Amino acid sequence: MPISTLRDSVIGIDAAYYLEGPAKEPLVSALGGSPLALETSIVRELKDWEAVGIRPHFVFDGLDDGINDNPFGPSVVSARSNATAFETYDSDEAEQAIELFRTSGTPTPAALSSFLKKLLHNHGIPFTVAPYSALAQLAYFEKHPSHFVDAIYGSSELFLYGVDKIITKFKLSYQPFIDSKLGHARQISQFVPEQSEFQRIDQRACLEELGRIPSGLFIDALLLAGSKALGQFPAFKGKSYTIRDVVHLLASYGRSVVNLCNQYPEDEQVPRATYLNYLDQFKRALTGIRHHVVITVEGDIEALDKEIAPSDLHYCVGQRLPEELNMYLSRGLVQPRVLNWLASGTILMLAPYEGGDSQVYQNLIQVQLEPIRKQALSLLADSVHRYYQRKEITTKYWFDITSETKFNIKDLLPSPKSSISAWNVQEDALLDRLHAMGGSSDLPIGSLSFAIRSLRDLGFARATITPRSKDGQQILKSRDEICANAVWRFLQLRGYVDDQHQLTKWGNLLDSMLSGVGHGSDWERLPLFDEDSCALGVATLTYLDELSSRPDPTLEATRRETRERTQGWVKHCNFQLSQQHAYQLWNAVSASLLPIELELTRAAPGV
Repeated sequence: MPISTLRDSVIGIDAAYYLEGPAKEPLVSALGGSPLALETSIVRELKDWEAVGIRPHFVFDGLDDGINDNPFGPSVVSARSNATAFETYDSDEAEQAIELFRTSGTPTPAALSSFLKKLLHNHGIPFTVAPYSALAQLAYFEKHPSHFVDAIYGSSELFLYGVDKIITKFKLSYQPFIDSKLGHARQISQFVPEQSEFQRIDQRACLEELGRIPSGLFIDALLLAGSKALGQFPAFKGKSYTIRDVVHLLASYGRSVVNLCNQYPEDEQVPRATYLNYLDQFKRALTGIRHHVVITVEGDIEALDKEIAPSDLHYCVGQRLPEELNMYLSRGLVQPRVLNWLASGTILMLAPYEGGDSQVYQNLIQVQLEPIRKQALSLLADSVHRYYQRKEITTKYWFDITSETKFNIKDLLPSPKSSISAWNVQEDALLDRLHAMGGSSDLPIGSLSFAIRSLRDLGFARATITPRSKDGQQILKSRDEICANAVWRFLQLRGYVDDQHQLTKWGNLLDSMLSGVGHGSDWERLPLFDEDSCALGVATLTYLDELSSRPDPTLEATRRETRERTQGWVKHCNFQLSQQHAYQLWNAVSASLLPIELELTRAAPGV
């Protein structure tokens, strides 16, 4: 259909479905982070939609609500494929390695959701994070009497939630255009609205195509075929099938999933108990869909048809969190990861792209980062119902799925919350300190640079010890107050600031490093700061690896050739500039570590 028919329409967009499409790049799994061209691709599409009068409203998944019997499976498969690609690369078979990286997997929508939320916020595009399923929230928006969205862009799974018509694809048309504005001609592609279209599917047409079947049979077949809400019927695993095949199978058993699970022939690989367990999962998934939980226009968290919803709905959907937390989640102020840990009682550590076979890396995940995960859960549980404060948490790792570790949150209390409660610095004091530091725009209040540099002054550091008064009159209200105190609290939790609000040795080291690369917004674009720059940092290391293997690494011609080769890996960025930034950062870190190295050397026995 012509895209012009959507003019002046609000389109609800399933963010996870949207992120499966744009900017697929072959080396994402090797470099890590998000595809380097992803932001450019998304911003362009948003502008093109705006040009034809489409107003998007993205909806993200919140807490996990589906039934997943194999949470480690996809990540382990991708990691093994990526490990093979790295082995090929180490054997100097670069072209074959690139092709293997291309097929080894891409970042999951969940991994890219934070990136997309930030991008949408920066461009003023509205979004909502659902309490659980984005599909359920989109269905609520469409069915609401006020019609918050006019149409929905997503997958066919939306049929499960009662959506009748779904946009499944936008086909935006472009044509070559010569741009001479900058004094030189360059060819770019120009959006052509008149030739742009979109595709949609209609549930009525699907029912007609499948033999005029009832909608209930269609919904059951969709669930059996596999979705985010429920895995596929056990007999389908490893086989090719269509929705028509599922409908025919279900019809042959009297259109009853109960009959199908009880009577389908069993074998050694799939015993009867597997089918009966699947039947229980099917009932839970169907109940969760019928009474899906959404955030209403009033900001309440409610199950649809709550008057007839079962009392144990949490068994089908998930544990309920406080309204305030759900509001923060819906606005993207908190991410669902730690909330999932607390609500489900399970921490799943999935395999990284490079495989995670290194004992050093596994020790980092299992041992060194465990205190930080516990600290995060303790901080969160301290502010919610006592039920969560006594909850047992199980941690499972991809490299040993048969074993698990457990701890009880009550054993982590008292929470570190009390140790950071003395950070309640008001805006007047923040502005005075900023003025005393020169009022530079490179040191905005709430930035890491401001937090570190402001504490150089011991008098100000002592003045920041501001316990909240018992009458509650020192509530942090402004953006500057909230951001500045949050960063200081974080620095104390991580050991950069002590309980007297003074910089520790690690705090002074961080201060020296930031001074070396330049305080302010510039250093925040350096390698290893965010996902994109992290990928560029990896590219720089790759460049150094290749250069060191050459017989003449010091020749400028060799360096230029290797640099051009590496640029081909990251086509959507300026690799040479990133390389300069990487050297600047590493030099600053090296210079900052030197005093500590000398101190350790002097303290060593026999020195």
